[in-house]
Amino acid sequence: MRQYCKKYRQNEQNPFAVVSWQDDFLYKLQELVDCFIQERNISMQDIVLVFPNARPKRYLTARYKKSAGQKQQAGILPQIYTSSEFYALCLHHFERGQSLFSEQEPLDRYAKLYEIVKNILQKKRNTHFSASVEIRQLEAGETDVSYKKEENGVLQMAKFYPWAESLDMLFEECFQHLIFPRNIEYADGEVSPFAQSLLADLKEIFTEYVRSMQEKRQSTPAYGLFRTARYIESYYQYQDGKTPDMADMPFEKNKGDAECFSDFTPYLLQGKCIIFAGFVSVSQAEEVILKYFWERGACLCFHTDSRLVTDIRALHYSCEEHGKWLQKWRAEAYLLGAGGERKPKISFLPAYDVHSQLQSLKKDIMPYIETAQERDDYYQYIPWLSHTKNAALAVYGMYFHFAATKKRKCGRVFIPGGRFARLIAAPLRENAFGAGQAGKFQGKGGASRCFR
Repeated sequence: MRQYCKKYRQNEQNPFAVVSWQDDFLYKLQELVDCFIQERNISMQDIVLVFPNARPKRYLTARYKKSAGQKQQAGILPQIYTSSEFYALCLHHFERGQSLFSEQEPLDRYAKLYEIVKNILQKKRNTHFSASVEIRQLEAGETDVSYKKEENGVLQMAKFYPWAESLDMLFEECFQHLIFPRNIEYADGEVSPFAQSLLADLKEIFTEYVRSMQEKRQSTPAYGLFRTARYIESYYQYQDGKTPDMADMPFEKNKGDAECFSDFTPYLLQGKCIIFAGFVSVSQAEEVILKYFWERGACLCFHTDSRLVTDIRALHYSCEEHGKWLQKWRAEAYLLGAGGERKPKISFLPAYDVHSQLQSLKKDIMPYIETAQERDDYYQYIPWLSHTKNAALAVYGMYFHFAATKKRKCGRVFIPGGRFARLIAAPLRENAFGAGQAGKFQGKGGASRCFR
């Protein structure tokens, strides 16, 4: 850990930090942050952590809060962002001085697509596609006697809704991967006539969709990511001495290149130690953003198979994305900690029915329960058993045992309910809680209940 922090280079490419999946990722991440602070003589405010979602942020914040409570002193948190928050921070800096975009809800996007497709099809009403019943219903005007004026819009929108939903999903994926779709011709017989007309005009629909959002300063979740990555790609072109290709870029540019690309890194991130933690796979747009910061000193920390460092050819199949990522960027990897492979211990219990299974299991797992009581961490030690009915009953019996232990200690117990509760017989409940107490702890309706 300390060796990695000593080798850390500001504004240069750094090796990927690898935490073995046998280790607690957040604990190792805290160690890495503390090591950076000591070795680089920086404060906690100079650390920026970026996670793929909000869950690690909540857990890490809770850990720092608990640590500050134990020390009985105020603590300072690092800057912690989710990936979407981080991308939005970059985009706001890149578009400084411009009017802000407002993010559109799905139904608003569907309505926009409906108007675009309707206008395009009306321009082509004389083509052979207009013979389709679907298109004639979609293009029905106020003069069409088949539809009343009040019902016309409702009928058209209701019919186009599934198509708008599919187009929106397609365009969001195109934004995420920096793809400008092309027209797909000659789909006769492969799809319905209306789908065929949409595929034939896919490029025109996409171009008009982007132009409309740009004019009205509207955005979508993926379109904001798309604009962020396109700014960075233009910055690379500018750094190479080329004229940035602004013609196909869906954002207005009111400044010269020199002014637009000066102080390109967001102010809040300049001089910071940025750590991207817990990412598994990213889209093309996200890869452009992460690589920009990685080339300028950011650290990528993976929770993955330690063989990514020791023997990448023997890498577990579930970690192949990390291996491809490492090879694509031609990066090195550094293992934080020992990362030794720990094989599970397999035990065969001499038991023949539910009661004897519970007794043997209780005897075998009791040392772990006592350790869990000391660490106040009960559910970390629940054993993994095969998915047989008796094993399920044994596991559920251990749930009751943990719950009873927890109740004796803090006066509170959570009992999982549902199908398992109906499988547990009265003798099993009495075995866990004692005679006369089983009826007080029965789950209901599949939800957990709390007893004090």
